Amino acid sequence: MADAAPNAAPDGGIVQDEIDEVINQLEVLKANNLIVDRRGCLAKLFRTLAYHFPSSPTLILAAFEGSDALKEVLFSPELMALVMAELPPQDGAVAMVCSTWHLAWGGSVQQRRRLRPGPGTTATGIIEGLAMLDARRLAVSVRRSCGLYIAVYNVVRNAHMPFRWLHETPVPAALGLHVDTVSQGDGPSLAAGEHGLYVWTYQSRLLARLDVGEASLTLRHYFVSDGPTHIAQVVASGGRVLASTYRERSDDTGPVLWSGEVCELDPATLSTVGRFGRGLLCQPQDLALATDHPHVLVSDNVRDAIAPGVPSFVHSCIHLFGPSGQHLHTLRDPAWNELVGLVASGDRLHMVELSSQEITAHYYVRTVVLRGGTALQVLADPGWEQAGLVHLRICSCRCGLAAGQGSRLTLLTGH
Repeated sequence: MADAAPNAAPDGGIVQDEIDEVINQLEVLKANNLIVDRRGCLAKLFRTLAYHFPSSPTLILAAFEGSDALKEVLFSPELMALVMAELPPQDGAVAMVCSTWHLAWGGSVQQRRRLRPGPGTTATGIIEGLAMLDARRLAVSVRRSCGLYIAVYNVVRNAHMPFRWLHETPVPAALGLHVDTVSQGDGPSLAAGEHGLYVWTYQSRLLARLDVGEASLTLRHYFVSDGPTHIAQVVASGGRVLASTYRERSDDTGPVLWSGEVCELDPATLSTVGRFGRGLLCQPQDLALATDHPHVLVSDNVRDAIAPGVPSFVHSCIHLFGPSGQHLHTLRDPAWNELVGLVASGDRLHMVELSSQEITAHYYVRTVVLRGGTALQVLADPGWEQAGLVHLRICSCRCGLAAGQGSRLTLLTGH
C-alpha cells in the first residue's frame, strides 16, 4: 500500500486497479467457497479504501456495483463480524466498514423484504385454485366428497381475519366436471380478468369463461383443446388471456417428448388469436403478465428424454417474451427447483418451486425482482417454505399473497 497521507488526493487509476484486483480475488474465492481467505481479502480491500477515502463509504458500494461478493458479506452478520476482527482499529477501516454496512443495509431494505405467513382461515374443502375477481373478492375453487365448488371471499385489511366467506356455488354441471373424474391437484384451476372468471382442468383439456353472481355461476363460453394438448396454466390481465399448453409424444420404445407453446385467446369467446413459443418451450407450466411492463414470463420444465417409466430429471428456467410474442431471453439458476407457479406483482416475481423428497414434498415461494422486463435480481431472502403432499396455490391480492394448500387459506405479507 502507498505511504501517502490518508487525506492526500489518491491516484484514481491506482486505487481502481487495487479494487479490481481484490474483486477478482473475491469472485475466485467465492467460487471455491473459501470463506476464510475471503475474509482476509475483504479486510485488505477495506483497509485500502479506508486509507484513501476515510470519509466516503459510498465509494465502496460504487466499487462493488454488480458484484455479489461484497453484498453477501454485508448481508451476513456472521461474516461481517469476522471481517471486522481482522481490521486494525488505528487505520480507520473499522469505522469505514460500519459506515459502508449501514448504507448498504439501508439501501437494501426492499430487497430483504421477505414473505411471512400471517393469519388465515379454513376453506370448505381442498383448495384447487385461486383468483382475484376484483380488488376485494377472492374466488377459491374447492373439492369435497360431494362435488366441486367455487367459493368467494372478501379480502380485508384485518390482522386477525383477512378472508371473510361470502358465498359458494357448485361448478356448473354443463362443464361435465365431476369430483370422481377430476383428480386432486388437477383443478378446477382459476384465473380472473375483465370478462369474468376462467376455469380449466389439466386432464379434461377444458377452458370455460363464467360470470360470477351472488348465488350462481353462469357459463358464457368454453372450448376443449385439440388432440393431446394439455392446458397447464391460464393468466388474464390487462385485457389479455394467455394459456400455456403442451403435448406429449411417445411410443412403446422411444423416450417421452414434450412440445409446448403459449396461445393468446380472445377474452370473450376464447377463440385462438395468436401463438408463440413453439419450438422453444418444452413443458411450460405457469405464466405471468407483469403489471409494470407488457412482457410475458413463462416457466418451463425441461425433462431429460428417457425411456417410459424411468424417472426424469427436471431443469427449470424462465423464458421472457415481448408483447407481441418475440423471445427476448432465457433465465436459469441452478438453485431453482422445479417451477410450478409464477405470480407477478409490481416489480416482484414470486416463483413456486417444488422439491420432491422420498416421503413428502416441499414447496418454496421464492421472490425475485423484475428489472424493466429484461433481467431478474435474486433477493437475499431464501423464500417461504411449506411442506405437504398437496399442491400449493398462490395469487396476488390487495394485502399481499393469498396462499392455499390443503384446506388452509393463508395470507403471506412482506412482499
